[in-house]
Amino acid sequence: MDQHPLIENPLYRVDDLGKPIPENVHAVSMCLPRWEDVIGYEERDPTTLQALQLGYPRFLIHPYVLQLANHLNPDPDRAALPFPTATGANRHRDFIQHQHTDEAVDVVERNQIHLVLYPPACGDAARAGWQLLGDGLASRHAEAILNVESLADPQPLATEIRHQLAAYTQTDANQIVLFPNGMAALHAALRALQALHPNKGFAQFGFPYGDTLKLLKRLNTAATRFYPYGDPQDLNHLKADLAMQPMAGIFTEFPSNPLLNCIDLEQLRALADRHACPIVLDETLGACINLDTHAFADISAISLTKYFSGQGDVMGGALLINPDRPFAQPLLEALQKAEQESYCFAGDLEKLSQQAADLPERMSVINRNAIEIAAFLEEHPAIEQVWHPSLNDQECYDRYARSEASYGGVLSFTLEFPEENTIPFYDKLACCKGPNLGTVFTLCCPFVMLAHYHELDWAEDAGVSRWLIRLSVGTEPAQELIDRIERALS
Repeated sequence: MDQHPLIENPLYRVDDLGKPIPENVHAVSMCLPRWEDVIGYEERDPTTLQALQLGYPRFLIHPYVLQLANHLNPDPDRAALPFPTATGANRHRDFIQHQHTDEAVDVVERNQIHLVLYPPACGDAARAGWQLLGDGLASRHAEAILNVESLADPQPLATEIRHQLAAYTQTDANQIVLFPNGMAALHAALRALQALHPNKGFAQFGFPYGDTLKLLKRLNTAATRFYPYGDPQDLNHLKADLAMQPMAGIFTEFPSNPLLNCIDLEQLRALADRHACPIVLDETLGACINLDTHAFADISAISLTKYFSGQGDVMGGALLINPDRPFAQPLLEALQKAEQESYCFAGDLEKLSQQAADLPERMSVINRNAIEIAAFLEEHPAIEQVWHPSLNDQECYDRYARSEASYGGVLSFTLEFPEENTIPFYDKLACCKGPNLGTVFTLCCPFVMLAHYHELDWAEDAGVSRWLIRLSVGTEPAQELIDRIERALS
């Protein structure tokens, strides 16, 4: 495991604003060193946005992607976004057209790239579709076309990654399908369940990563029911709702992001079985090797962008179908078709495969570090509350843990008197600050401010403080990280 330069030289200073994390052209995060920079980013302040060299690719479209779109765009009066497949482009066109029925939105093909052309009035809808659907062109793919490079066949690399994933998750490689990012994978799972149980609503059990809930609410005609706590009372509410009206599926996470809550998978599975309701379980924070939770899911989802990569400069997503569930065969067929209609760029797959090789070694260090840091924070008088499976829901987590002390690298916390203390702490903390998680270098973000800035009251009503700090612990020496946190707290 090579030493990453950001371990010794993190990006956190004022003049680091907007630098890519890590510092390469395909990074999927960017430095937001101060709280005011986070607000500037969310409010689309021109000064902040101009400083951003890159960003998370579903939220800030990569410069290479925009350059290629402008280069291929045949219509100067309309903007363009590029897609690797006709299916993805058509889906994006329909998403825009649904909100702008009177506007001219078209798909054209140029150089084997499918462009969605739309008027400036549709810009917000186009960006929302790019963020939620996950079908857009990847930055390495755009770079290769701009450089007139030949494109390699992705299938051998996809097969290699399926076998890597199968080995890490102890599942069957033939039951794994791959997508260009985690949101594309979740969107494919949603479509598969809609085909299996049409015209039915969904349940989101537990407070999720924000875009998962947006996906369910915006892309399904029937209502999505939200059970924010994922606790026994919410389970009773879900039980009553399922008794009144069947649902197409239950989406949940284990552990959840950002509160690291651990739901009772046995009880949820038993309830779902009684109502023939499939479960989609996001296992991303389990880091592929920490947990055995797949047996309780019909479909497990993993963002390969996170721990599988560990470097923060490539995206990918995977769905693992459980062959022992009653809907396994139709779901596998639907998801394999979705995979065929999608496209993973060979350069991204090659990078993922290379980076995943040292996953067990990385996670061993990260797991140990996070336990030490969580314990330090739990005892610190300046900290109000800490969320980590080693401290909260430990008994539940341990039921599914593959080995001792494998509690993962993500933890969240709030400070005492958070309105006064959180901003100075965040601004002073000497580690990389920006969205994303699972990297070998520690990465900090005010998660709720980034994921729910325009719905902060709603998030707090669901039990998640706007002042919450999420820490994705890296492979730095634990004491060094503790010293950095201590200095920021003082």
